[in-house]
Amino acid sequence: MYEARDYDDLIDHPVAMGEAIERVPFSVRDVPHAFVLLGSHDADTRQLAIDLAAICEAQAAVFGELPARQYLFLANIMARGFGGLEHRESSVLDVARNALPSAARVAATGRRDPAYETLLGLASHEYFHLWNVKRIRPAAVAASDLAGEAYFRDLWAYEGVTSYYDDLGLVRAGVITEQSYLDRLAKLATRIERTPGRHRQSLAESSFDAWLKFYRPDENTPNAVVSYYGKGAQLALGLDLKLRLETEGRVSLDTVMRAVWQRYGRDDAPVPENALARLAADVSGLELADFFDLHLNTTADAPWADFLGDFGIRALARPAADDAAVVRGRMGLSRESPSSARITHVVDDGPAQRAGLSPGDRLLALDGIEMAEELASQLARYPAGACLRVHVFRDDRLLTRDVTLAGDAAPEWHLSIDETADATAHARRAAWLHRESRAD
Repeated sequence: MYEARDYDDLIDHPVAMGEAIERVPFSVRDVPHAFVLLGSHDADTRQLAIDLAAICEAQAAVFGELPARQYLFLANIMARGFGGLEHRESSVLDVARNALPSAARVAATGRRDPAYETLLGLASHEYFHLWNVKRIRPAAVAASDLAGEAYFRDLWAYEGVTSYYDDLGLVRAGVITEQSYLDRLAKLATRIERTPGRHRQSLAESSFDAWLKFYRPDENTPNAVVSYYGKGAQLALGLDLKLRLETEGRVSLDTVMRAVWQRYGRDDAPVPENALARLAADVSGLELADFFDLHLNTTADAPWADFLGDFGIRALARPAADDAAVVRGRMGLSRESPSSARITHVVDDGPAQRAGLSPGDRLLALDGIEMAEELASQLARYPAGACLRVHVFRDDRLLTRDVTLAGDAAPEWHLSIDETADATAHARRAAWLHRESRAD
C-alpha cells in the first residue's frame, strides 16, 4: 500500500507502470537512487550508474546533506526528445534513445558522446532542484493554491542558479574535462550574445514575465525576451567568481547556497524575494547592493567574463563561420534550418528588418540568382554595405526588397585555459572546479 502525506505530496510523486521498465540502482550518501528506463534501449547501464552517482554526490556536497529518503530519475525513452520536470524525490526526463551511453561508442571514440554529456547535464539540473526549488521554495510558489500562475522577480535565483550548477556539477564530478566545461560556458555566452532581447528586458523582468512571455513565445520573442535560465546562469557564474576573488576564497556561491539551505530549505520555510542577494552580502561581508541592482534591474550584460582572467581562463569573441551565424550577422535574420527558405526571426534594427522582411517570408533569390543552400557562401561575394535585391514570397505574393548587408557574422565566444597565468590563478580555478581525475 502506498500513502501520501497530503494532496501536494500525492501530485509531486509521478508513477510509471508497464513492462519495458528497467531500474539502474546506485547509492549516494547511503540514500538509494535509481535511473529508471521507461522503454526499449541498449544503454550501458553500468556507466550510467557510475556517472550519475558521481554527479549526485557533487551536488549534495554543495549543501552538505541529502534530504531525500530515495531518489528516482524516471526516463521516458523516445526517438527524439529533451526536457525534465523536478519533484521532491524524483524527476521525469524526456530522453532521446541515442543520448544514452554506449560502451561501443566510448570504445570507438575514447570519450563520452556529446549527446550523453547533455543528458547528464539535464539529470544534474533536475537533481539540483531537489534542494533549489523543491525545498528552497520561493514564497510566491509556497503561497500558491495551484489555481493560477505564481509571479515573482527572482526566478533567476532558482532556474538560473540551477542552470549554472548543472554543468558545474559535471566537471566537479569528473565526467567532463575543464575544457569541455569551458566550451559549454562559451556556447551559452554565444546564445545570449545573439539574443537582442537582452537589451530590452532585465533579469528581474524576465523572471516576473515568465508566464506571460517566456512560455508563450512567438516570432518576436528573441527581440523582446532574455532567458532567466541562461542569463541567470551567467549572473550566478559572475557572482560566484566575484565572491571567490574578493573574499580571497573564503566565500563562494556554494557558501551562499548552503546558507540559503540552512536558513530556509532545511525546514521548508518559504524564501522571501531577493533572499539570495541579501544572504550573499551577509555571508561575504561585501557591499553587493549596486551589483545586484545593476544586473537584476537593468539590461546590463551579466558579468560572467569579468573575472575569468583571475582564474586562468582566456575569453575571446569573434565572428562565427557557420552558415546560420553568417546569415544572421550579415542579413539580420534566422531560418528554420540552413537549407530552409522560410524566415523564422528578424533581428530588431537589422538589415532584414530595415528592408521590410518579416518572419514567415520565404527567400527565393538574391540579385536575381536563386538562393543557394549554402547562403553564407553566396553572401561572401558581397562586401559590407552592398545592397542586394531580394525576392521573397509572403503567403502567395511575390515581393521585392532591397537589403543592405552588414559586415560580420554573428559573434561566437571561445574560452580556453591560459597556461601562462600565474600559479595563484590556476589555484583559484582548481578550487572553483574541484577537478578530479575521472574525466576521459
